[in-house]
Amino acid sequence: MGNASSSSDKAPVTTRQLADPTVGLFVPLAVPEVATLLRNTGSSPERNDGNVDFVFADAAHGFAFVADGVGHNYPTTGVPARQRDRMHTCWGQFSQRLSSFLETQAAAGCTIVELEKHVRGQLHEVSEDFCMFGKSSTFSMAIVLTKCSDMSSICLFCVSLADSGMVIVPSAVEPRAAQLVNFDSQQLRNIEIGGDTRAAEFLLHPVTAGALVVGLTDGTLDAIAYQPRVIPPPPLAGSPVLEVASGEAAYGTEWMARCLLEISGVVAQVSTAAGATEPPPAEEVLEALFAKAWQMTSNCRLEPDDCASFAFYLPSANNTSP
Repeated sequence: MGNASSSSDKAPVTTRQLADPTVGLFVPLAVPEVATLLRNTGSSPERNDGNVDFVFADAAHGFAFVADGVGHNYPTTGVPARQRDRMHTCWGQFSQRLSSFLETQAAAGCTIVELEKHVRGQLHEVSEDFCMFGKSSTFSMAIVLTKCSDMSSICLFCVSLADSGMVIVPSAVEPRAAQLVNFDSQQLRNIEIGGDTRAAEFLLHPVTAGALVVGLTDGTLDAIAYQPRVIPPPPLAGSPVLEVASGEAAYGTEWMARCLLEISGVVAQVSTAAGATEPPPAEEVLEALFAKAWQMTSNCRLEPDDCASFAFYLPSANNTSP
């Protein structure tokens, strides 16, 4: 993930810029099941006592999020262990407060502006808590909504800070992953919980039932999209000085294209193994994505990292939350 938090000159990207879809009242949609995974790409991938990535899900209220704390393989005693516990507590409290808010909106509904206002306030509160004990974190969340005036519609309310990302795969038959938030931006990668969260990205996407939504921290994303650098051979002695071409940016359009292509390929492989009659189980997709990241980390000798992820299939619009 990115380094220490910093403010950004970029204007916040908010749902209020999306005029038509945001008008009216919305209620949360329950998700039948949310698969979650917590691993690391080190030598003991299932040992999570030092993991500082987090994943939370509330299927009944239709949301899930991942958060990526700074560091990897934290000591399990002393100050680092207490910091990890405080990070986990902060995100647990955030999840509980969001569940309570969505529960109160389940009958009458709320506007997108009201939902954004609530989430912004809660992220600010978490950021203040993180700042008190000197840590930072990324964040990426999806909330499934339907419009009160059109209960056949489904929308994804997406929130993101820094380099944790979310993608959607509309069909497992011919999977083509598309990004839901801008996790390929170098600027956004320096905006984190524990600092100024005003430039958090808020987006509202119209979606269809049956699509697969996947959230991932950068331990998975950076590994699966990694492209080894090719070092050219030395020039012949006496050759004129060559002008060195500028290198490819660490993140950007080409990086995102590789990332989406790799995710699509993994979903296709899992779908083929599961059979074409039904979409592959969400938990199998997460396991396969992690296996790809672990393999790339090992083969390319990358620095191990923590990995948190979630995945769920979008429900039909009549599946409203209690």
